[in-house]
Amino acid sequence: MTQADPVFGQVHDRQKIAEVTGIPIEDIDPEVPIQTVSTGVPFTVLPIRHLDAIRRLQINQQRSSEYLAAAGGKFFFCVSRSNG
Repeated sequence: MTQADPVFGQVHDRQKIAEVTGIPIEDIDPEVPIQTVSTGVPFTVLPIRHLDAIRRLQINQQRSSEYLAAAGGKFFFCVSRSNG
């Protein structure tokens, strides 16, 4: 399988993302940007501080979908650098 090279798009505001997703802002990693990236399908990388926070995720699907549609993303891709 081949895919296009990544195209790095919009960097998103942490506070706004916390509001639309319902994720507590303290669970969003402040050291990594929230950014839309595409290799054919645009997705928004959402860095979460810890694996425990990912396990608790309860994303507001309606508000998130509305935000992503306006921002050009298809979905949030939640990642974490920490197992804590």
